[in-house]
Amino acid sequence: MRTMRWALMATMAASLGCGTVVVRPAPPDDAAAPDTAVVDGPTPTDLAPADAPRTCRSTADCNPGEECLIREGCDVPSYCGPALGRPCTDDLAAYCGCDGQTFTGSSSCPPRVYARRGPCEGVDAGPAACTFPDGRVCPVGQRCRAPDGCNTCACGRDGTLACTELACVDAGPPPDAPTRTCRTSSDCPRSMMCDGPPGCDVPWTCVPARGCTADVAPFCACDGTTFYGSSSCPGRPYRARSICGPSADAGTVSCAPQDARGEGACDGFFGYAWNGRACVGVTGCRCVGADCPSISRDPDTCRARYAACRG
Repeated sequence: MRTMRWALMATMAASLGCGTVVVRPAPPDDAAAPDTAVVDGPTPTDLAPADAPRTCRSTADCNPGEECLIREGCDVPSYCGPALGRPCTDDLAAYCGCDGQTFTGSSSCPPRVYARRGPCEGVDAGPAACTFPDGRVCPVGQRCRAPDGCNTCACGRDGTLACTELACVDAGPPPDAPTRTCRTSSDCPRSMMCDGPPGCDVPWTCVPARGCTADVAPFCACDGTTFYGSSSCPGRPYRARSICGPSADAGTVSCAPQDARGEGACDGFFGYAWNGRACVGVTGCRCVGADCPSISRDPDTCRARYAACRG
């Protein structure tokens, strides 16, 4: 029996030729087909690249150190990119947002996506300008000088003004303010001075303060008294650049004490005043009294003026 089995195997080998014969068992009928694979989750082809740009609608949608590079158009995607530290202008421009609402932002750095530059049409367009209390107008999205001449205001799309709040004590009146007449510099704002040409029938006006020379010169005032002041800034109207003549002073000089006195513990010096007996210096923080503008600037002039009162 064993001899017949080997003979049969030798006969089969001879009929198939030389070589090794490998017999594989057939797969069972319920085995899965090997040409398909079942994988849980997305395939590698479905995954986005790790460095794919992120879309955004504003910089708030981006990671720290990134900014949203806004592009015009609601159908055009904007992407997050490295924050470039680009400078943005301080002006305000109107944008029509993708939600149909108008918003404002820097004209060079829009804060979020937008359909187009300019206000949205229709009800949301709002007023075209803001109005100042003095009647001047400021276009929407623009900055204009405030009425105080110092601050600036931005006109919002809703017609309201947003103004800076700087302390402008010395700003003076705005350039278009009416001319203000004066008799002395004390009638003017702190940043201005009283100035005008010689002559008692010519009104003086408040003008922006300028540098004055430190010299002292005599002036004949319109009331016939002599006063002293800077040769470039007398500070009050005058008849002539000189001491008033005897005829002018004779009828106006009174031996009564002058109404001028120093007030405050300061080192300021204002001149010499007649106190009814002698000429005395007026010092302090300020000169108080109606005769302060007409007191003498040196003792000799004061004594000469009141010589008749001393004897």
